[in-house]
Amino acid sequence: MADALGLQNIDLAGYVDPVDHGLLLGYIPRLGDDEALVSRDPATTLLYNCIGSVGDMAPRRAIYTRFHDRGFQFETLVHADATCSGHAALGRATQVMARAVLGPGIQSGINTLINTGAIIEHGCHIGNHCQWRSPVWVGICR
Repeated sequence: MADALGLQNIDLAGYVDPVDHGLLLGYIPRLGDDEALVSRDPATTLLYNCIGSVGDMAPRRAIYTRFHDRGFQFETLVHADATCSGHAALGRATQVMARAVLGPGIQSGINTLINTGAIIEHGCHIGNHCQWRSPVWVGICR
């Protein structure tokens, strides 16, 4: 995610995480744990959900729900090295990682993670809070 954001010259205030990983990519500071967002104004703070998954999307969904319910907006992000049809409809907070290919007619729900190298052919409908991993060719996630 940090790489995808950096390639698009998105100016980040920092990241929040229970674990201090130091400066991400050598320049993105840690702001604290999730509570660091509580003092921020939801009207002027945009979020990217950077929680990945190895199968359990519950932590990603919980963070999205917690802060969305407090008025924060999560942004959609398509990596510069992904191919996304102009006829794909991505739900808010969807993230498309490097080398993913999304065909025409794709519809993703909210807070969906389409991982590196995933291939999703035309006309697929992806539900909310889902993850697609490589290799994926055709399917429906509800």
